[in-house]
Parts: sequence; structure tokens; C-alpha cells
Amino acid sequence: MDKKYWNNVFIKATNKFRELAPRDTGHLALNAVKGHWVSDNHYRIIIDKNVLINEPNIKGKIANYYYAGRLENDPTYRTYGFAEKNARIMAEYIAKITGGIVKW
Repeated sequence: MDKKYWNNVFIKATNKFRELAPRDTGHLALNAVKGHWVSDNHYRIIIDKNVLINEPNIKGKIANYYYAGRLENDPTYRTYGFAEKNARIMAEYIAKITGGIVKW
């Protein structure tokens, strides 16, 4: 398995993470979820808080209410724990497309 293969695996994984994001937040799914190679053996999928805080959404409003201040720690908010809730799904998805298994 070469770098091109793994690049395709993680592009698919990044897109899967975007699919799992709450759709009504727009920025989270479309702009803030990013993936990049940190090193030759380390790929990282992140949620870029700067995008959520600084870029206007489709209606022209700043999106700081999506992931700023108290809301990122508010369990009643719709994006609270999004990454944590989907970690198992992501691990199983990557294992499925690579033919691996997940041990918990």
C-alpha cells in the first residue's frame, strides 16, 4: 500500500466525517472539517475553530455561535461532543475500507 492509497483512504475518511456533521451548521461540515498529513505516517482530521469563529455563513452572519466560548462546553448545544460521538464510527469506517479491524 503506497502513499496514494492511504491518501485516498483518508480523503474518504475526511469526507465521511463531513457527512456526519450536523447539516444545519453549514460551516462545520462544509468548511471547518479539514484533513492533512502531519508527517509521512500521521494524517489528522481536524475541526478548524478559526473557520467557525471568523468566516461569515451563507446568510452573511459570523458563525461564532457555532463553536465559541460557552457553547463548545454546553451539552445542550447541537454540535456538543460531535467529534467524540463519531470517533467509533470513523475508526470502523477506516477499518472497513482498509480491510482492518478495530479493537476497543
